[in-house]
Amino acid sequence: LDAALDGIGSEIAPYGTVKVLPYLEAVVNEGLRLHSGVGAGLPRVVPAGGMTILGHHLMEGTVVSSPIYTLHRSKAVWGANADEFYPERWIDASADTKKEMMSSFAPFSIGLRACIGRNLAMQQLQIVTATIFRRYSIVLQDDAPLEIQDSFGRKPKKCIIGVKRRDLKVL
Repeated sequence: LDAALDGIGSEIAPYGTVKVLPYLEAVVNEGLRLHSGVGAGLPRVVPAGGMTILGHHLMEGTVVSSPIYTLHRSKAVWGANADEFYPERWIDASADTKKEMMSSFAPFSIGLRACIGRNLAMQQLQIVTATIFRRYSIVLQDDAPLEIQDSFGRKPKKCIIGVKRRDLKVL
């Protein structure tokens, strides 16, 4: 991050610079995978005639949903360390594994009811994440698991951090 932003005349990371940083993208994706803003999948109604999913027939009119929290922690997709923050999984994955990961990655939902602001949100997440970690040193108070209040929106209950401005002149 420091090397990519060295010589940039702005305190805000320019999107043109940060959008091509694979590790930054992996960090943002991994953060969204483990801490999606919404933990429950949006409900859908099975269309006329019903449908069969993985050998199970669902009758027409049945309301179905796939919880994003569960989808994002499937060991079959994400590996034995599915509950851990591990951005490298996005970098080290083979093409087939990454395709499977992307088909199971739904922090903004999927289909016709997906968040229309997804692209803008991803852009802003990359800019803000790069800017914050470029400008500040951040430490967690402890390594305790992050407790979440689950409702439609998932909210951290308590996260205490220390923040110190970095001296960018020496970089």
